[in-house]
Amino acid sequence: MSSYSRILFVLLLIGAVTGCGDVRTKVSGKISYPDGSPLTVGEIRGFGGTDKDGAHVRAFIKEDGSYELYDVKPGDKVRAGLTYKLAIVNATVEEAVGGSGGSAPRITGPSGLAAPSPMALPKRIQHVATKYSDMATSGIIMEVPKSSKPFVFNFEVTKP
Repeated sequence: MSSYSRILFVLLLIGAVTGCGDVRTKVSGKISYPDGSPLTVGEIRGFGGTDKDGAHVRAFIKEDGSYELYDVKPGDKVRAGLTYKLAIVNATVEEAVGGSGGSAPRITGPSGLAAPSPMALPKRIQHVATKYSDMATSGIIMEVPKSSKPFVFNFEVTKP
């Protein structure tokens, strides 16, 4: 066997043992409600593959409902050829509740000390149904083809 043949054989053997490496791709899309309006807040978190050989992904949802998934830092491509379960977290906003510029009514406790009015406390508004906050219950399954071509995954969610 010539030295060229030996080198080629070793390289092929290394390739067979280690595999060809991960295929990575850009994954983006839009999230909307059934009426077509966009989900404007929150994050996507997900996991694909097996516990032994899987990949975490995440994305921040923009005001127009669009997102770009990444694995370690924004801009990174995600592993292709996996089926990911996704969840939507942090899809809440706080809105002020109560008066319009006037002073809120004051409530006094048994000691006579004033307590803040419940009307002055912010109210948390949830923008998606609770089931979407857990990968096990969200029902959002994304199958990313094993290709380096950009992949678009649009989906709908419901309000609480």
